[in-house]
Amino acid sequence: MTAFAASILLALAASGMPEAPKSVKYTLEKGDVTFDHAGHVARREPCRSCHGDGAVRKIGLDQKSAHLLCVGCHLQKRVGPKACTQCHDDA
Repeated sequence: MTAFAASILLALAASGMPEAPKSVKYTLEKGDVTFDHAGHVARREPCRSCHGDGAVRKIGLDQKSAHLLCVGCHLQKRVGPKACTQCHDDA
């Protein structure tokens, strides 16, 4: 674990928030998507990039919002999966 990730976990613990998951799995019709939360934290992606401003909370995604948020970010930063089969297990 990087020092940055450890500092995030300490900040969460101090604030009374639950520990962030290492990964989040979305069960979907077109194939499950497993989001590497720990990997994004390790790359120092700001929480607000996905969670928005304010308190960090679990976010709900539908197909349109997930594609805009996730694929949009990957295209903009030119890193990360972009093709259907790179995210969806059964695509």
